[in-house]
Order: sequence, then structure tokens, then C-alpha cells
Amino acid sequence: MLNDPALSIHELPAIPGINNSIDLQTLSAETLLVGNSGLGEWAIFELSDYIINHKLDLMRFDKMYKSIDESFLDRGMLYPLHTGTDQYLKRDMPSFFERYAELIALIFSVLAILYGSIQGIRAKLVSIKKERIDLYFLEYADVRSQLDMPIPKKIERLDELLQKALVQMTDEKLDKGDFDIFSRLVQQELILLM
Repeated sequence: MLNDPALSIHELPAIPGINNSIDLQTLSAETLLVGNSGLGEWAIFELSDYIINHKLDLMRFDKMYKSIDESFLDRGMLYPLHTGTDQYLKRDMPSFFERYAELIALIFSVLAILYGSIQGIRAKLVSIKKERIDLYFLEYADVRSQLDMPIPKKIERLDELLQKALVQMTDEKLDKGDFDIFSRLVQQELILLM
């Protein structure tokens, strides 16, 4: 204690209930830098960095500074560490996003590919539905353009065409909006022919 004034006598009490247990005389050294929560995180971060990096300079003033070390457990402390000190001590630990950046990037890539695939399939289904209704429009135009075909035969073909389109629409192979336009055209033509 004469060589290091930061040391003090510390007595560990005997373990209760054990007859052979005795008080243990030892030494302890503890230095706390106390500050209030109003101190800025960055200021305390810089102060912690300065103390650790200038340990040798500080030891010239007092030997107690030779015990300065970053590796201590703060679980047994009576007071919480300032957030700036905590950030300084954990400065080398990667954040959640830094630790899992590659996994997160992989997940987002897979999700983007899945989304693109789903959109591609949906676009293809819409295209197929559009092509089917286009065939019905072409057949309608063909029946309408045949001037030499008898009216009862035209009515029969247009009715068959409408029935086929209705079955396709109920099987969800045609877009409802396109089917509405097609059915109105066919019905108007049937009314004109009748």
C-alpha cells in the first residue's frame, strides 16, 4: 500500500454456515470516474479513448494508472456505465447488420428473384388471357365479315362463340373486363341480325 496509494484493505467475509470459513484479508483497487448522464456520449467516448491511449503518460503522475485496462466486467458495478464509455468498450464489436450483412443481402436477393419470378408468371398469365380473347375477337370479325353466310348460320356461330367465351371466362382463362366488351359486341350483333 505504501508503493501504490490506490490500493486499500478489503475484507471478504466468511461464508455463513461453514465452520472452517474465515474472513479473508486482501487488497482492492478501484478508481471510478463519476459523471452525470448529461455528459455527451461523444465526449465520454473521447475521454475513454484518451485515458486508454495515454496510460503511460498518466502512470508518470500516479502508479494507480498501471491498472487501467479495457477488459473488465461491468456486471458487478454498482453504477451503470455511461453510454459513451459503453460504446467505446464495444467499439470493435460489429453491429447486428454488420454481423449478418451477407445473410441479409442473400435473403433480399432471393426475395427479389422470387418477386420478379412471380411478376413474370402473372404477366405471362395475363398475356395468355389476352391472346385467348383476341382469338374470339378475330373469330367474331370473321363471322361478321362473311356477307354470303345466311343469317341463321351467323346467329348460330355467334351464339356458339359467346358460349365458348363464357365457359373460358368462368374457368378464369379470360379477363372479365375483356369478356364484357366481347359479349356486348356479340349481343349487339345478334340483336341487329334478329
